[in-house]
Amino acid sequence: NMKGASAFVSLHVNASAAHDGHGFESYYLDNTHDEASRKLAQRENGTPAGEDVDDLSFMLSDLIQSGKLEDSIVLTRSIDQAVRGKVITGHKELKSLGVKKAPFFVLVGAHMPCSLVEMFFVDHPLESANLQQEHFRSALALGIADGIHAFVVHGDRG
Repeated sequence: NMKGASAFVSLHVNASAAHDGHGFESYYLDNTHDEASRKLAQRENGTPAGEDVDDLSFMLSDLIQSGKLEDSIVLTRSIDQAVRGKVITGHKELKSLGVKKAPFFVLVGAHMPCSLVEMFFVDHPLESANLQQEHFRSALALGIADGIHAFVVHGDRG
């Protein structure tokens, strides 16, 4: 925020409790106010049980992100599309799980369009093996960079 960034992208490697999840997925911030979403935020964000996200921070972030929602969706879709083109196309065993919305805390407070990227599953045998290969990681990084570039430089902001 202090540097006036055009976008914020948080990079993660996914894992599944049953070790059967696989695929690339990306998220934009959705500060819905229903109880199920708040519980999801608590679980996903590691908020201790019974301790809610600071209501004032949550409301301020919601106001700011409401104005950036469409841009966040476009950014997230741009990253997904670029990764599909650079990494997933031509690899029948890889897939995109698509663009989704979730109340990830790491995105709360960003005053610019933001996205959270789950770069495949570290506990999936094939995806783990791919992530250990430099050429795969380079292609993945280029795909993400191309998606950000398309959003920031080319004005694909909706």
